Amino acid sequence: MTKTDGEICKGIAVCLLLFHHLFDGQFYLGGYAVVCVPIFAFVTGFGFSEKYRLTDGSINFFSVSAVSATKTWIHFVYIAIIVLIVSELMGVKSIPDVYGSDGIGQPAINLILNISQLNIFTGTPRLYDAWWYMKLYYLIIFLMPLLYTIVKKMGPLIILGTWLFFGVAGFLPSPRNSPNIISRYFECIILVMIAIVFSHSEQILRFFRPEKLSGYIISAFIIVALFALSVIVRQASLGDYGNNLFYIPGTLAFVFFCVSFIRKVPFLRTVLVALGRHSLTIFLSHIMLKYILTNYGIISTGEGYRCIAFFVLLAASFLVAFVLDWSYKALRIESVIIKKIKLGNSLSIS
Repeated sequence: MTKTDGEICKGIAVCLLLFHHLFDGQFYLGGYAVVCVPIFAFVTGFGFSEKYRLTDGSINFFSVSAVSATKTWIHFVYIAIIVLIVSELMGVKSIPDVYGSDGIGQPAINLILNISQLNIFTGTPRLYDAWWYMKLYYLIIFLMPLLYTIVKKMGPLIILGTWLFFGVAGFLPSPRNSPNIISRYFECIILVMIAIVFSHSEQILRFFRPEKLSGYIISAFIIVALFALSVIVRQASLGDYGNNLFYIPGTLAFVFFCVSFIRKVPFLRTVLVALGRHSLTIFLSHIMLKYILTNYGIISTGEGYRCIAFFVLLAASFLVAFVLDWSYKALRIESVIIKKIKLGNSLSIS
């Protein structure tokens, strides 16, 4: 799985993300698009595993995680501040409504905790609920050294053991009513472990990069079977834990589809790679853009307008992300801060 394949997968995940937040609850496919989250998790796990594998133990794994977390945090803060200001100016979100209106002190603290992402630990309000994924992202990158070591030493069977362990835990009462926190994360951790196995077994991914017609037919059959299995599981009434099991076959189906087929379509590949490269900024800003476009009557999610609404939001999200990421690089914020905190000599992950 090349870096381009990973960007294609993230591009697909971006499309599913927009689809999910634009249409969730209106019809079945909108809810199914939540598989975007485990796709991001899988690509993250695979990318880190490849970094570890290719350096053959010559780097400090925890240093890699620390640098990546720092760079993501800097990027988040920059984009979040801009999104916060625009949301307030455009009437999408009111700062007092989000962070509280009881004086100045507590709302200011809530805002700072959100922008700095310390609310991951405090549970204080977020500007947009979709930003919960940052918790999972940081969990994955700091667990990666441990997961990589365990999978490398114990082999693929450890995945089954982990699956069973989390499976039992997933049926236990959740500390909150909904959703079950354990069941929300555990499938993504399993997918990260599967990604580690894939990065060490080129034969698996080579199988899904066919060169002959027979190979394409077999790949297509497996992909359709995985999609069918994910739909069956999704429709079954299995509770929080069981319903989220569709993440695993659904994610693998999308990944194999990208590696087998989409990479062969030049225009589509180019578009998805571009989306993938700006996926973090699109993730942080798309909800704001959705509200602006719908509140000002630019798009409608009613029947007959859904296709137009999706492509308008997709185009707007990409253009905004492109401009914001360009400004972020032009200001060289990341490189300055990384050097200031003396992480400049550590391995950098882009």
